[in-house]
Amino acid sequence: GSQVSIRGVDPALNRVEINGMSVLSANGGSARSNDFREFASELIKTVDVIKGSTADLTEGGIGGTVSIELRKPLELDGPLLSATLQGEQMSLDGGWEPRGNITAATQLFDGRFGIMANITYDHVLTRQDYLRNTEWVRLGDWDDSPEKTIESLNPTYSAVTIEAACDALPAADRAPCRQQWWDYSPRIPRYGIWMRDDKRTSPQLTLQFKITDRQDVWVEGTRAERDQFLNDHNFGTEF
Repeated sequence: GSQVSIRGVDPALNRVEINGMSVLSANGGSARSNDFREFASELIKTVDVIKGSTADLTEGGIGGTVSIELRKPLELDGPLLSATLQGEQMSLDGGWEPRGNITAATQLFDGRFGIMANITYDHVLTRQDYLRNTEWVRLGDWDDSPEKTIESLNPTYSAVTIEAACDALPAADRAPCRQQWWDYSPRIPRYGIWMRDDKRTSPQLTLQFKITDRQDVWVEGTRAERDQFLNDHNFGTEF
């Protein structure tokens, strides 16, 4: 839930904008590979994913553009006060982790001035388990199967149907002939346990003033702080 891939294109090759302004990443990756966990979902009005380009879009998204529009206080029907409290538990950790949000908004001066404030706190623990290897290699015949693992393109070797018959060939041809029976093995197989401890605090303040019925101005400030602890365990072996 951190990035968006459009048409299979790497998230770093997309463009993200909020209220028409480009967003840069603060997660240590590519500048355009934005982390959407930095936004409070309570403030989001719409999310549009454009798979291509249009004349009114700022260029820069190879895969596409993710356009996010945030709520404005004068767009609400009236004063708003919202509070949410959530909790999640990872059974491998044993504890409950909270997520809380408070959003408040109101309109003043006969609806010509609006103010909206929001604060979000989030604590998430995740665990990822991996079983992987670097590549597949053929080092020997492990199962002694009479069937070939691969068929050699060399007609001299492919004509041999029994592995033991390779010994009848000249010394230089014996090993390449036997390789037809070699099995695929994982190179540097390893098991990984990756733990992620992520805390986020994000306050936001929006001020909006209606100049006329068809024109308004607004100013918005957001401060997002994240504290991440990454704990990786990798166990590997080599044949």
